[in-house]
Amino acid sequence: MWFVYENLATDAQGGNAGGIAAATAAQVNLSAVIGTPATANQPIYFAVDENVDPSAVVGYFVGINRVLPQSRVGVYGDGTILNFLGGVGLANWFWQSSSSSYPGNATTIPAAHIQQLVSAPLPGTDGDQLLQGDIGQFPRP
Repeated sequence: MWFVYENLATDAQGGNAGGIAAATAAQVNLSAVIGTPATANQPIYFAVDENVDPSAVVGYFVGINRVLPQSRVGVYGDGTILNFLGGVGLANWFWQSSSSSYPGNATTIPAAHIQQLVSAPLPGTDGDQLLQGDIGQFPRP
């Protein structure tokens, strides 16, 4: 199992304060609700589940990095967002969405740990392809 945090589809436009709030809530949910030990240093993927310019989410991810070390920060989104956040050092784990309407999804980005598939085995679910042995799963390999 791996972890993604999203409260609203527009979370990533919440700026620095939104990132701090999201990272704090994600940590609380990870340990209190799911039961992951605080010592697990579990990565958390933060969703950017909308078509936005990558620069619009910088403040949000700066806020997240104020709460979590960059080594635990992941992002779920299109390839352009993933490449940008990785390039500026604001994320370390990458889950590429399947949306063909978002930029950067024509090919799988090399840094991707997980790629969402266009079709899923069951209606109403998502299918994902694991691209690396360590995707930030719990328990860790």
